[in-house]
Amino acid sequence: MGDVSVILAFAHPLAVVVLSTLWTLHILKKDYRQAIEQKQVAREHASDDVARVQGD
Repeated sequence: MGDVSVILAFAHPLAVVVLSTLWTLHILKKDYRQAIEQKQVAREHASDDVARVQGD
């Protein structure tokens, strides 16, 4: 029984670190994807504006 408690004593903090790191990476990935999509939309609007000005 003593071996199990020692394993849990080390595994619990390690699991907390791993899970919090994975959660942070998930959030950063989602934010990064949204930023890229916003940049692409802005770029499309800018190219539409340029095409409209050149067409006039």
